Amino acid sequence: MINWYRASSARGVKFQTNRRVPTRILWGERDAFLLAEMAHESLRYWHERGAFTFANATHWLRTKNLSRLRLFD
Repeated sequence: MINWYRASSARGVKFQTNRRVPTRILWGERDAFLLAEMAHESLRYWHERGAFTFANATHWLRTKNLSRLRLFD
């Protein structure tokens, strides 16, 4: 999916704002590859949204914190 974002920005694609798909962003604050601010910035594109950050989680949120993520099912 990240390649889609890279390609779209290189081609000058404008993102539609206020998409009407319920969206939940789960983010590890200790992500070594992507900044936590990116999760909050992404929320402006969604109408029904929520962001949850995990203080001690890394980029591999699903792999290392699966038991905590089950609360969101």
